[in-house]
Amino acid sequence: MSGLGGWGDPNDDFAVVDGGLSGMHVSYPSPHVIRRNFTLRPFDFPIPWFSDPSKIANTSITADIIESVIDNYVGDFKAFQVAWEVRNIDL
Repeated sequence: MSGLGGWGDPNDDFAVVDGGLSGMHVSYPSPHVIRRNFTLRPFDFPIPWFSDPSKIANTSITADIIESVIDNYVGDFKAFQVAWEVRNIDL
């Protein structure tokens, strides 16, 4: 959990029940409380930019990848953005 709240409660429409966002009501697109639902396998089928539906979401970006992208593109945001997106697509 962070100061903004942990994952939502699956028994209560994934509503955030702790932290600073718990119980917060928003109006758009329809009135509801803040919800969070982390899905380990977000895609059940291949899509062009994510072709391995069996890959677990929280294993795709490692500390080594983050360090490589950050360290190699200091001061060059456009190259950083391209490297980050390409690394995520290839994963």
